[in-house]
Amino acid sequence: MWNVVKINNCWYHVDATSNDTSDKGFHLFLNTSTAFILNTHTIDVDYSAIDPSDDYISFNYNLPECNSMDFNYITMNASMLSDKFQMNSIVIASLINSANSGKSYCEFVFSAESAYYFTSDPNSEICLTKLINLNYCVNTANNSLSKDHKISSIIYTSITGWKGFLLYW
Repeated sequence: MWNVVKINNCWYHVDATSNDTSDKGFHLFLNTSTAFILNTHTIDVDYSAIDPSDDYISFNYNLPECNSMDFNYITMNASMLSDKFQMNSIVIASLINSANSGKSYCEFVFSAESAYYFTSDPNSEICLTKLINLNYCVNTANNSLSKDHKISSIIYTSITGWKGFLLYW
């Protein structure tokens, strides 16, 4: 169920159910902008634009403009990926932070402005393993982690076409 919330005078979209299928956490749609939502979803027209005699009525009540990502979960946790040349360093920092916090996963999102999205097609130029050198990231992170927090192997998952993905170990 989609909702809009107002935080510090800015409106955000929230999908309250997007984290209900995973114990690892998936916050892709927690406090997002309209531009971000439109990467993967369609927002129905306002009620005023729908013919009342239409048998299928799905509508929004004059939604406010949601144009901020300031309180987006990913933005606040420094896991937003936009520049291909900074992706490895952001992933390494997140792996270290998550492992040191006792977590066995971390979450990332490609920015709404970037051309990247999740695909598992190994032939695609935007396949995660072509954008991010996961072996390098794990090895570099492990150099900074204590023996108790080392990452043994990494798995990535998401939904094809979505901007977000999880890494877990």
